Formats: sequence, C-alpha cells, structure tokens
Amino acid sequence: MIDRELNIQLSRVARRVRSYRLWSGLGFAFILAAVLCGTLYLMNRSAGEAANSSLKLVLTVSAIGTLLAIFVAWRSGRNAVRLARQIEARFPELNSSLLTAIEQEPQTSTGRFGYLQQNVIDKAMLHARVYGWHNLISRERMIFSRISAIGGFVLLVLWTQGLVSLPSADPGKSAEQMVSFDKAVVDGGEYVVSIEPGDTEIERGTSLLVRAKFEDRLPLDATIVYKMEDGEERTLAMK
Repeated sequence: MIDRELNIQLSRVARRVRSYRLWSGLGFAFILAAVLCGTLYLMNRSAGEAANSSLKLVLTVSAIGTLLAIFVAWRSGRNAVRLARQIEARFPELNSSLLTAIEQEPQTSTGRFGYLQQNVIDKAMLHARVYGWHNLISRERMIFSRISAIGGFVLLVLWTQGLVSLPSADPGKSAEQMVSFDKAVVDGGEYVVSIEPGDTEIERGTSLLVRAKFEDRLPLDATIVYKMEDGEERTLAMK
C-alpha cells in the first residue's frame, strides 16, 4: 500500500499526464480531420461535385479520433510503477528512491511504516515538494497541446463550413437516376410520336440517347419534357 501523502503527489502527476494526453490527442485528431476536410474540399471544388459523402467521412474521422483521445487519456497514469519510472527518468537524481518508496508495505503488527521505510518515503516526498513532479509535463508542452487542440478544431470548423457550402449534387449527375419521359410538345401542334427508350435508368458519367419517332410528319422544332426520379421536370431542345 502506497503512503497516503506519496499517493497524493502521484495522483497530481497522473491528472496532469491525463490532461496532456487528452489535449494532445484531440489536437492530433482535429488537425488530421482538418487536413482531410481541406483536401476533400479542394478536390470536390475542382471537380464540381457535392460533398455529401465527404462530409460524412470527415465527421466519422473526427468522432473516432476524439473517442481514441479520450480513451488514451483515461488509461494514462493509472499504473503507479510506470508513472514512477517516468518521474525517475525525468528526475534521475531520485536514483530509484521513488520506485523504492512506492514498493514499501506497512508493518503487519502496527499498520505503520518502519523507520527506514518512512525515511525512504520522506526522501521522495521532499524531492516532490522541492522540484515539483508535475513538471514531468512542462508548462510549455501543456500550453502547446491546448493550442494545437483549439487551433485544430477551428481549422476543422472552417474547412467543414467550406465543404458544406459546396453546391448540392445535381440530380442528373447522381450515381443512378430514373428518368421518366412523359410527352413531347411540338410547336403546340398535334403529332403522333413515340419516345425511346421511355423510362430508363442511367449511371453517373454515361450518356443517354433519346429518339422521338413521328409517324405522320416531322415538325420544324421539338422540345422534350422529362422528369427525374425525384419529380423535378426538365426540358431539352431536340435536334
């Protein structure tokens, strides 16, 4: 059982380590998501495409990164021996006295530490008060981790707004659309006409040839009216 005062000192260091891991992890996640978001924004903008799927990808990466940062921070500083080794590495003048101190067990008969045991613990405690074990994570590193997290989040928000601002997908350019051809209006006159292929499905990037067959006579001009699957009506002059 670790001495109560020594345990308090270690707990303070552990909280600082967890805070640093959380902020630095969030900073890494947000900056990574912001870079991804900016790249997708530039790609979609140059291609003239909407960013529906890209936005989902950015949000997914952000959520996963945030959860991982929280998990890693929560796990940090839980092992007293590992934490003591980190402190020993930062302050080599301890000369393993901290590791020795946390391994001490009170005497069974009295429930207290012996004289030599207490001397080892007091030596470690004195070092903690003089040098401040919280400096295991320097003030500069703590500030930088917070700045990186806040800056990364701001960049992510800005790029996300840019991604959202891209125009919505053109229904005629979606991956697969049902096109319905209802009728042909030919200079307001009455004609017997059939349209091929009628109702059909087209894939993105493919062309569609529409033919209108007039049974009796040909008009000078013709305009075809067609509807998309979502009900939007469009017109197109025929040649």
